[in-house]
Amino acid sequence: MRGQSLLGRTMLEIDTGLQEQFFWEEIRCGISSGVPRLEGTIQTQRGLVRHVVKTVERRTLGGRNRIVVTTRDISTERAVEELAARSASLLAATLESTADGLLVLDLGDRIQNFNRRFAAIFGLPPELATSRDTDVLFARIRAAFATPTAWDDALAVGLKHPGTTHLQTLALADGRWLDYSLRPQSLRGQVIGQIWSFSEVTDRMRHEEALLCARDAADSANRAKSQFLSAMSHELRTPLNAILGFTQLLEFDGLPQQKESLQTIRQAGEHLLALIDEVLDLARIEAGRIDLHIQQVQLTDVVQEAIALTRPLAAQYDITIQANVGSHVVMADPLRLRQILINLISNAAKYNHRNGSVAIRSRACSLATGTGVAIEVADTGIGIAEEDFDKLFQPFSRIGGTPSQVEGTGLGLALVWRLIELMRGKVRVESVVGDGSRFIVELPSG
Repeated sequence: MRGQSLLGRTMLEIDTGLQEQFFWEEIRCGISSGVPRLEGTIQTQRGLVRHVVKTVERRTLGGRNRIVVTTRDISTERAVEELAARSASLLAATLESTADGLLVLDLGDRIQNFNRRFAAIFGLPPELATSRDTDVLFARIRAAFATPTAWDDALAVGLKHPGTTHLQTLALADGRWLDYSLRPQSLRGQVIGQIWSFSEVTDRMRHEEALLCARDAADSANRAKSQFLSAMSHELRTPLNAILGFTQLLEFDGLPQQKESLQTIRQAGEHLLALIDEVLDLARIEAGRIDLHIQQVQLTDVVQEAIALTRPLAAQYDITIQANVGSHVVMADPLRLRQILINLISNAAKYNHRNGSVAIRSRACSLATGTGVAIEVADTGIGIAEEDFDKLFQPFSRIGGTPSQVEGTGLGLALVWRLIELMRGKVRVESVVGDGSRFIVELPSG
């Protein structure tokens, strides 16, 4: 404020604060002795308000008593202080608004700030939280961990690599678990400290532990099941083979009136033997004990073998089998691929209409892993409702017929699904009720 602009103006016109108004009124009345220093505001000739520090003192000048006022403009300082106060208030509000415990350290691992949630997690008493004594606080935090050296290691990592991010899960001595994340705090591109975020994850860890226990129990049960089935295989096969052998002898030498009964016994025995084989195959797959020999397989040869083995079954249902496969080569286990095709062709024959047909075709296709070959087994049978698609490949699932209507174990398609997965392929179904079904097997090309 220029000196000339002050001439002719009273202090009451310049000072704008209420306190100053009272002060100068007291000076005018001669009842104030003055103050050594006073902060306030003054108004410029343009009407702008500025923050100033005023020094007011009485002096005798030229034999007359004078009041000397010295002012210094501190508007910039006040603006900076206000901005800092607002930033501090915003930071405090941010720290307290999160559900995680937050700890702010400088690059020397000295505590700069933390929120109430952090104090609650580590059980810090109010007086300790107020003191912000780094050594005492660190000792209290260290003692809270189940393995105190884990906190030492975390601090060492942060001190050694202040500009990187670290994530870890640690156990507390009282049984709780914490996730902590360590991230750098930067100012104008420079790392000035670290922000630690602590989140309690006790429920998650207990849930994961329960899942691991359940998985281990399931694995143990599967192993026990596989061992039991493997051990029982010989015990079941031996009497069954004897029954089938003697039944065949009786069919040759038996009386004509016994022929139908003997045939029923033989068919039931063969059905039970097939069920045992398929159950054992599933058990081996689930236990990871099935051996596959993946190699280049000429598709035509395997298809012809599968047709030859299923033709007698198809003849029982008056079903015609036609094949139109090119010279495709696939990567598969030849024995298991033949088993897959036998299952699909058998189902296509059993769930067909009398005098129906089964068509086997192949074509090139694309897989996620590269080129492939699609093998399609299509029938003219009863079809499958779309809502039943998900049930098709479940063990013992019988869709489209009851056990009394159609022979089978209900395990064939479950085996197909698992074997195709093991050979890095896919299987899917397309069907319309009353208009037949198409099972498509996709395998990597050789």
